[in-house]
Amino acid sequence: NADGTKVTFVTDALDVVFSGGTLGGLVVSTVDPTAVTPVTSAAYASVRPNGNPSTGLIDTEYAPAISADGNCIAFKSNQGVDLLAGNTGAAEGIYLWDNRGSSPVISLISKITTGQAATSATAPRITDDCSFIAYESNDEFISAADNNNKLDVFLYDVAEGTTQLISSNAAGDSADANSSLAALDYDPTTGLGVVMITSGASNIRGAAGGTADLDVFSVPFTAEIGGLTALSAPVRLLDTRGSGNKVGKT
Repeated sequence: NADGTKVTFVTDALDVVFSGGTLGGLVVSTVDPTAVTPVTSAAYASVRPNGNPSTGLIDTEYAPAISADGNCIAFKSNQGVDLLAGNTGAAEGIYLWDNRGSSPVISLISKITTGQAATSATAPRITDDCSFIAYESNDEFISAADNNNKLDVFLYDVAEGTTQLISSNAAGDSADANSSLAALDYDPTTGLGVVMITSGASNIRGAAGGTADLDVFSVPFTAEIGGLTALSAPVRLLDTRGSGNKVGKT
């Protein structure tokens, strides 16, 4: 996290949380950087509703994302069925470990309002205050505007439980090429945030060119009490083609 006092990681080791354990998983550790033995405590974040560690696998391709205060962790589970009550969790999906209350709560965030899970969701990023989570997914049903059969970027509003397509053009049409999540930032004092994406989509950058090159785009958004209120049109920051702010072909 921001001050280095909390660390989250995925491990196969059985004795990180307590001696004689039987499962590894997603762990959150409290750290005192000034101590001779810096790790002061460790607890499972990938836990079932009864507090026992989940038997599911945590994705290690993309690291879990921890908020600045260490109270929230967004992570991908490859076998998350037992993370929700009654074993109703998605087999795969992005989950949120939220420790801002009296005890940690785990919820599935890569889903639509009916509860259907986006099982291809991956690469989560979380804002410092746990207000928003961005992720990538190939699933087509998350947004009505998503009909491109491509990898897209989505933004989840934690308070409202709503999801919005980010990799789209000014008209709201989904990108015509794969898009990836690069960064996420949000300032709760101003309500202003930004999602950074990379994409080869010609309908976002406003010029023909196929999908051979990747550009970097900034997608600003505004939030108020009640949730996300506005998305701005993507702004191209870096152009990997032969003109503009060239940074090299990808």
